[in-house]
Amino acid sequence: MSSNNSHKKLMIMLLNKMNFKMSNLKEEFKKIINENKIIDDYNIRVQYIYDDSLEEGVIPELIITPTSENEIIKIIKYCNNNKIPIIPSSSSTKYYGGTIPKIKAIILDLSRIKKILSINKEDRYVIIELGVIYEELIPILREKGLRICVPLGYSKSASIISTYIDRVPLLTGPKILISEGWQCILNMRIILANGMIVETGTGS
Repeated sequence: MSSNNSHKKLMIMLLNKMNFKMSNLKEEFKKIINENKIIDDYNIRVQYIYDDSLEEGVIPELIITPTSENEIIKIIKYCNNNKIPIIPSSSSTKYYGGTIPKIKAIILDLSRIKKILSINKEDRYVIIELGVIYEELIPILREKGLRICVPLGYSKSASIISTYIDRVPLLTGPKILISEGWQCILNMRIILANGMIVETGTGS
């Protein structure tokens, strides 16, 4: 058997295993997160298979909408232990197809995690959660005489963190010519696939 055929056979076996687990997935997640944060409505799930790119995808099995770091950790650990594909999404505005499922998976919708934790006017930085969007932060900063580096051509409803990580060109930024969003990130608190929390530190 050729290596290509072996690869296809392995993929079919993995998908079959995932299909078996997906059949009662909602009941399993109800054990670790409130049921009102689990969405299985087809009309909502189908909205996650397209964005402003030309990518096409597979309808996700579930949409899970945690509201705390602890809930995210529980979900990620469960998915990691049970080999369930998971796709994080923090914004309704998307351009590159990066959060469109290509196989059966669940969407971890992080848009409800949106606290503005602190604003340091003297050192000119803010600490925000990943669901905060531009139209929420801009007016608050304006009241304090501050402004945020805004990506070129992006919607005001886009997630600040996701656009910065996508390295979107900015209208203004730390570089004299064209800056990218990642250059504005001083520190990130990241949850790894095993649930471990890592902080990158300002040196990154």
